[in-house]
Amino acid sequence: MAIIIRTSSNYLKVAAIFMCLGLLLFVIGFSTKGWDAHSNVLGLWDQYLRPSSYTQAIQAMECLGLIGYCLAILALFFYFCLDQARRRDFLQAAAGFTFAGLVFASIGLGLALSDHWGNLFNTSIGWSFGLCIAGSCAYAVSLIMLVLQLMGC
Repeated sequence: MAIIIRTSSNYLKVAAIFMCLGLLLFVIGFSTKGWDAHSNVLGLWDQYLRPSSYTQAIQAMECLGLIGYCLAILALFFYFCLDQARRRDFLQAAAGFTFAGLVFASIGLGLALSDHWGNLFNTSIGWSFGLCIAGSCAYAVSLIMLVLQLMGC
């Protein structure tokens, strides 16, 4: 495995590092109870934070985003570790899963932010929400690196 990583391009190395960092940040933000800055006991999974259907929509989008992020890092891991998977279609799958994860996570984060839209500069968005945003930004960087690799730059 060390030989495969050593012979990989810098784009793939940066993509792998940012995917690992992004997944770590997103999972921490996804599971902790700091989504509301005024009360550090409210998390994404607390039903009394918002009306039930609104909360479930945010939860569903964030879950789909997390699934996309996990599948992307799995596809990239297979590309790095298996000789049979060292093909272009595994990189395309990793890029596709990353893009899908970004779309769903952005929709979920947008829904959560829309609750505060009327008072955007005085929001009560907590640190967990910020970690989810940071994780998604790290995945956006990895998507750019994967696209550059696929383009052959």
